[in-house]
Amino acid sequence: MFAPSVADAPVRLVTERGRGWAVEGFGTDRLAVLIAADECPDPDAVLQKAGNTAVVLRGELSFPDGPAPVCWKRVRRKTRLKRWATFVRTRRTVLTYVYAARLRAAGVDTPRPLACTAPHRWQTERPAWLLTDWIEGTEDLAIADRRLADLPEADRLRIAGRYAAAVGETLGRLHAAGASHRDLKPNNVLVTRLAPAGGAGRGAGREEPVRAWVIDLDAVSFPPRLTERRRRRDLARLRRGLPNVPRIALVRFLKAYAAAADPGSPGRWRELAATPH
Repeated sequence: MFAPSVADAPVRLVTERGRGWAVEGFGTDRLAVLIAADECPDPDAVLQKAGNTAVVLRGELSFPDGPAPVCWKRVRRKTRLKRWATFVRTRRTVLTYVYAARLRAAGVDTPRPLACTAPHRWQTERPAWLLTDWIEGTEDLAIADRRLADLPEADRLRIAGRYAAAVGETLGRLHAAGASHRDLKPNNVLVTRLAPAGGAGRGAGREEPVRAWVIDLDAVSFPPRLTERRRRRDLARLRRGLPNVPRIALVRFLKAYAAAADPGSPGRWRELAATPH
């Protein structure tokens, strides 16, 4: 299977502040600014999440084909052990960039990687950056689950079923690509938002296309052999985060998953359904 590398990135740059890789049209000047940045280069970017090691912001950048919403992610190693680990390990920003390209090449929906940086190995206290597309019109499964609980039952079941089929197909393709996601929780799966918050209004009654994206690829790995146990563990982790999924939606998920993960065994979903999650 084709396995992309940062060496394949159209834009590559090495400076005294570190290294960077980016897609066509990003530009070396902008990449140099990102490599040197300790804070987000976009002063108008809006903070979305701040954790112990990572900060996520939403912004907008201009590209040759027009402006586009983007996601800035800054990763800073906090502990001394993790800083020392950068001497021998590839930065997670770089791995995530490569893994995203590899998954997209296999047909798995995940935000397009735009750029990544890595300080030189001795610059252990400097942050690394990852820049990806920001997928508009989506919400994560945790938000969707809470929102659907307030809808009338008929709308809730219908929309939950469509979400389940989209997520099942995406995760089936993920496993078919030989990848495992060790943090496959509802917050790390995006779905097309079908209805506005607070009720089954505009969008809830239309058969709009539904897609699902896997995000937070820090926890993705490509083991030499993706075992059945590991597959089931990924699915069980997601299932634990969604304890109230309707039975009909679970069946749609398993059918879509089995069709994408094991196209030659369309009836395998029954075996999965018989296994406690």
